[in-house]
Amino acid sequence: MILNLVLEPYYVSKPPNVAIYVNGTLRVNEILPERRNLKFLIMENINELRVKIIKTGKTLDIVTKEEKQEVLVKSLKLDNYNLHPNKFGDFHIKDNPYVEDKVIQTDFLTLNGEWNFKVPLWDLYNGKGGLELNESFRDSLQNCDIACFGCSFTFGWAINNNETWPTQLANLTNKKVCNYGIGGSNNKQILETALEYVKKYNATDIIIQLTHMCRLQLQHEGKYYNWYPNINDKKIKNLFKEETYKMSKFSETTVLFAGVNKSLLKKINEIKKHIIGTIYITTYIDDHYQCLKNLSNKDFYILPKYNLNKEYKLAPDNLHPGPDHNRQFVESIVQYINGKD
Repeated sequence: MILNLVLEPYYVSKPPNVAIYVNGTLRVNEILPERRNLKFLIMENINELRVKIIKTGKTLDIVTKEEKQEVLVKSLKLDNYNLHPNKFGDFHIKDNPYVEDKVIQTDFLTLNGEWNFKVPLWDLYNGKGGLELNESFRDSLQNCDIACFGCSFTFGWAINNNETWPTQLANLTNKKVCNYGIGGSNNKQILETALEYVKKYNATDIIIQLTHMCRLQLQHEGKYYNWYPNINDKKIKNLFKEETYKMSKFSETTVLFAGVNKSLLKKINEIKKHIIGTIYITTYIDDHYQCLKNLSNKDFYILPKYNLNKEYKLAPDNLHPGPDHNRQFVESIVQYINGKD
């Protein structure tokens, strides 16, 4: 993974000095006379990213002359995804003449001190799929032309089987389409289910409808749980209190994608090796769709986004999409599935 850090100094006579640590390792220690665009290689499979910038140089003579000497964290991105340094960075002001020590949330280092930034990173490695966990699917496990994977939107929660988008896609394409959506699922389980499937069965094409990245598959004492921030199950909620705190504080979509993008691409690559056709990816979440379009890929095609048109009725539970939403989605993607321009 590539970490991009852009620092912008502001000063009159004497530039500031910055020492930059990434996950505890000193990477830069230098005077900063002008804007710097710094790149750091970061290990994959880490569960958090920590950046520390120690800013020094504002001496008593600079203070006496009332000169500015500041550093702005202009940008902080991981694999081109914004990490929001202004939101998650804390500046510990210390070692300044005539100024008391204090801590403020900012990306602007106006005095001497230590800027600390830390965000958790989640990934999509080492999950368990629905085949292994014996989930119930709409269709039996079998060979087909197109195998569809996703959450309740793909499964077709609270609607009839003939109203789901995989069934409507089958009707429009005259192809054998199987529905392996799992209600309440998460992207780790969705991708693992697709991978388990293609290792055991044949499908020409695969469609994966991704769900919210804030949904996680978590382990406790060797058992896997499907978790999301507002889960009602008290047992699961109590088991993963720390994840609840982390996700409530750091659930910016670009931060989530920054952590999972490499493992997402790796999983798709593994699935691709087992099919002769195309992997199609989509989602029903606006900001997730924008992040998907930023992924550099050669192994999948991004379909149009699944839209929840307010003109159409929801499913009888008033929470999930209804048949007309699915019809609209299928009509928007059928040209790509059929290979038309």
